[in-house]
Amino acid sequence: MAATTMNPFSDLPYELLSMINEYAADWVSLESLIHMSPPVATLFHPGDNPDAEADPEAVRLVETILSTNPIMSHRIHIHFRMCAQARQLSLTRGALRDLDTYDYDSIHFSPISRSILREMVGVAANIQRLVCVCLTSLFARLRAVKPQCWDRDDTGRLDRSSMFTPQDRGAGSWVEEYRVYRALWLLQWSADSQCACTQLKQERRTTRKQGHYLCQEAYAVFKCLQSIYQDSTRFGSLSNSYSLNAMPRITQMPDASNIPFKFPVWAPPPRPEIPCNTDIWLRGASATSRNDVLDTWPRIQDYCRLKSRNLDQKSVFKDQQPFWDLGILLWDGWRLHGLGLWHAIVYWKGSPSGGSILPGDYIPNDPWQAMYRWPAFLRGHVAKGKKNTPNANRGWGGRRAI
Repeated sequence: MAATTMNPFSDLPYELLSMINEYAADWVSLESLIHMSPPVATLFHPGDNPDAEADPEAVRLVETILSTNPIMSHRIHIHFRMCAQARQLSLTRGALRDLDTYDYDSIHFSPISRSILREMVGVAANIQRLVCVCLTSLFARLRAVKPQCWDRDDTGRLDRSSMFTPQDRGAGSWVEEYRVYRALWLLQWSADSQCACTQLKQERRTTRKQGHYLCQEAYAVFKCLQSIYQDSTRFGSLSNSYSLNAMPRITQMPDASNIPFKFPVWAPPPRPEIPCNTDIWLRGASATSRNDVLDTWPRIQDYCRLKSRNLDQKSVFKDQQPFWDLGILLWDGWRLHGLGLWHAIVYWKGSPSGGSILPGDYIPNDPWQAMYRWPAFLRGHVAKGKKNTPNANRGWGGRRAI
């Protein structure tokens, strides 16, 4: 007898499939249901009239994810709706201008068509996969870093307390994933609004500037995608006049199915309920409205330039590439602490899970420690790609590495 391929979803009643979608609440799962379940596929199939209003039950399934997904439900749902509106045939120049202001209270969202709703599920699933791609790649880079340090300072004194070994903090936290999701949705809006402007024969103008931390987080994710996709021209490139205080403009989002390596796909973790005044590791929802690393990084550079007598140490800050390659702006305080780059507040001495931090596991809020550790860590990433060059595995000034 010939072997038959069994589809476990084909015979399930629609009510049960709806419950599965509500429980999973992620885009890749919904897209899988559309591919594998005829009842769900029928709801989303454009049919003979793709411009007709979407099936109410299909809209309900999408709205369920927008309202219950741990990432989408925290302000990201608006970007889904904006991208959907930018694809509508009825879009006018005035409507596009309103979308570009990000003035959410004045935006009127018209009913979505069958074809655009199905298209947006694919867009959202692609972004979910790209998040997994970016985080998988960035975590691999962090694990590969071997901090480079020197044996003695300029006075000949050996300071072994300065040596440190980065610790792997495991899977991404909610706020880390949120920053990557938000950056990708902002890049998706950049591509969709540019396409809408082209169709409307309108010059692309953004009437409201994004926060500088959003622009730089988006830039970090953009640089990660560029490094993954060898042919970055497929989704655009930055002009020489690009400013880190402006949102990157791209023409097309990359397709996660074209990634040249295998990667896991997962749903986002639940959002933690952490009061703002106790969020010492910068992992809660309040951490999404600022970026503490972005505020600290310039001070570390300035302090090193003014106080350090080590020329090799100062030279690390001239090349910003390792900072972006390692996605430093995307990480929470707990991961940065594990990397040896973030201080723990001594009187708290608590990990995110409630455990205690052993003596020596934290670094004090000491500018001299920061001045040493940040260049040493970034130098470790630079040295990784120079194994065939003289002294590549040695430390500062040709001295021994850790």
